Amino acid sequence: MADKVVALKIKKTDEALKELQKKIKETKEYAAYQKDFKKIAALIQVSYADDAGEDGRFYLYDLAILIDAYSRADTEKAKEILSIFTKFFGNGKDGYANRYNLSYLEAQQEKTTGPLAHFIIAIANYTEASGDKTYLPVAENIAQYLKEEFWVNKDKVFRFTNDKSAYN
Repeated sequence: MADKVVALKIKKTDEALKELQKKIKETKEYAAYQKDFKKIAALIQVSYADDAGEDGRFYLYDLAILIDAYSRADTEKAKEILSIFTKFFGNGKDGYANRYNLSYLEAQQEKTTGPLAHFIIAIANYTEASGDKTYLPVAENIAQYLKEEFWVNKDKVFRFTNDKSAYN
């Protein structure tokens, strides 16, 4: 009987330890996210959103223009934006939405060809200015995504949006 009690206490202690380790991991991840959020929010306070820096809303087109501008003036800032953006929103294989909310790490609008094309150009300009080829695969992924999701082969044109309700 005592062995069962000891085994039960050990099991409960192990479960509590695992739960504590999970909470510590989540706290560390959140702290890392907050650090990156503050960095990128400080770098992208240019947007049509009324309070892009405070609320964390930004548009992909604005981000591309900003990366392009930093590529000509301060490649380290451009690299930091690209690093954090791709960390938060992936490698471009699924394209990127027109607008994001960094506070919730969520896309808030459909995907359209223009901002995606501008993002490819921004990466190309960053690569040319810095010599850093780290983000070329992201540009290639976006280009492949555009081809797969927006190209209308019979008409030899790109659709403007991936919003099926807006298709002609």
